[in-house]
Amino acid sequence: MLLAHEDKTYPGALIASMAIPWGEAKDDQDQGGYHLVWTRDMVSSVAGLVAAGETDTAVRSLIYLATSQQEDGGFAQNFWVDGEPYWKGMQLDEIAFPILLAWLLHQEKVPLNFDIYPMILRAAGYLIRHGPATQQERWEENSGYSPSTLAANIAALICAAQFVRRTGDEATAQFIEEYADFLESHIEDWTVTTEGTLVPGIKQHYIRITPTDINHPQPNENPNQGTVVIANQPAGQPREFPAKEIVDGGFLQLVRYGIRQPNDPIIVDSVKVIDAVLKVDTPVGPCWHRYNHDGYGQQENGDPYTGWGKGRAWPLLTGERGHYELAIGGDVKTYIKAMEGFASHTCLLPEQVWDEVDKPDVHLYLGKPTGSAMPLMWAHAE
Repeated sequence: MLLAHEDKTYPGALIASMAIPWGEAKDDQDQGGYHLVWTRDMVSSVAGLVAAGETDTAVRSLIYLATSQQEDGGFAQNFWVDGEPYWKGMQLDEIAFPILLAWLLHQEKVPLNFDIYPMILRAAGYLIRHGPATQQERWEENSGYSPSTLAANIAALICAAQFVRRTGDEATAQFIEEYADFLESHIEDWTVTTEGTLVPGIKQHYIRITPTDINHPQPNENPNQGTVVIANQPAGQPREFPAKEIVDGGFLQLVRYGIRQPNDPIIVDSVKVIDAVLKVDTPVGPCWHRYNHDGYGQQENGDPYTGWGKGRAWPLLTGERGHYELAIGGDVKTYIKAMEGFASHTCLLPEQVWDEVDKPDVHLYLGKPTGSAMPLMWAHAE
């Protein structure tokens, strides 16, 4: 499935999905869909292939990324397979992921037969110049200090420093490492509320994002302050919420990249919070919502998402949770079995599964695919 999503004209260009989410509600005026390259989804896809022992595709993807990099070292939010940008948002994690892919292949001792160093140095420079707050986090909606984005950036900068050191440029390598240390030492200050109200007795936990204007000379750095605007809400519903009360599982990336220990007390408490607020139990196993008050998903009555709806559970998040359980020595099989159970009869993994009681009249069943994108390569990669 992952291999099938590589373009045949532009080698190495893997799209997020051949599907268009809720395609029955779209027309030809809507050029988007998931048949675009997102560096986050693409690096996830080829990293999954590397985990399965297939490295050739990842090498082609790295070459493709090197040729798609912008002059300033950044990467477009997403682009057509020919490299033409589509959406123009800036997501720092998407600039970090190509560096992480280069390091992954280096660790696997895969020969590249081309010099990846210029791409790495330019991307690292972009992360330092434009961070630490990101214009958009991984859900592509809000700007500020995001635990998942910070995790990708810190990991990428440490990897970049290793590449720089191999060229003999110790001063630059040390500078990059010191900047990564600066980010690492501020993770809790920027992204952990000390005034948590979601779960009784847990005051300290990671939040989804500490909102701030990335162009403000004195940005808000206090996770207890500020409001998050959630745009995908139906008319008449509240759209602004205290940032300290909106959570997602993005902080698990801090464990995945080795930046925080799995048994770190704040990580453990944050897991309890997302389990209480975001977890859905299905007949095949657990699944999680992206964040509370999410409106990107099937409407209450089963109608397709058309700019608003209700966020449903995402199988890829079960995969992410499985990686956390692996790190902490927990039971991984539960999560593998759940992901298998979320698949369609033809073994396609969806972006979202239905999270309520069955609605047979509209073909929606608890733990089974909704009308969102299916297959989603990010989920298959997990």
